[in-house]
Amino acid sequence: MHRENKRLDCKARVLLHQCVSANETIADYFNRIQVVTKSMRACGEAMVDSKIMEKVLRTLTLNFDHIIVAIESQKILRR
Repeated sequence: MHRENKRLDCKARVLLHQCVSANETIADYFNRIQVVTKSMRACGEAMVDSKIMEKVLRTLTLNFDHIIVAIESQKILRR
């Protein structure tokens, strides 16, 4: 079971990295993330929104640095 979870997590990271393109807007990116998240949940994957957000922030390209700073400075994320 643990190996299966690691495999799914790795697969999710690959999908997230594939979602980001150079000329994509933040709205487009988040829409893509929502589609991937819904698909994973439909397959039975238990996902917490705060963990999804953390992974999203780690996968954003330099184009979105100002978004990350704004979110972190407002302390929008709860731990």
